[in-house]
Amino acid sequence: MNQKLTEARVNSLVETLSALICEDDLLTREQRENMIMTVATLGGMHERLRQVSASKEAQKQAKSEKPKKPREPNIVFPRTGKIWSQEEAGSIHSIIDDIPDHEINNHIL
Repeated sequence: MNQKLTEARVNSLVETLSALICEDDLLTREQRENMIMTVATLGGMHERLRQVSASKEAQKQAKSEKPKKPREPNIVFPRTGKIWSQEEAGSIHSIIDDIPDHEINNHIL
């Protein structure tokens, strides 16, 4: 089972662990040290999440500010992206229909 680690969840975990650490009679010294290490690790993860989200936001902003280049026509295939006319489709079908199905691979490849 996967759960998404969000900033709110990290903050909630840190607060809960901090509350447990502050209770005097609840944990032994070794347990308290482990909890402190865990809180430090979560603090690092929180900072990493903040950096990643800031980086993603900066990339989105840079991408939205980047001017789009006008699409230049393809020199080799000038009609790229345009729908075939009935005449063109008919001439293609007349060529393909004459080729037997078992020989299509020989002609295409």
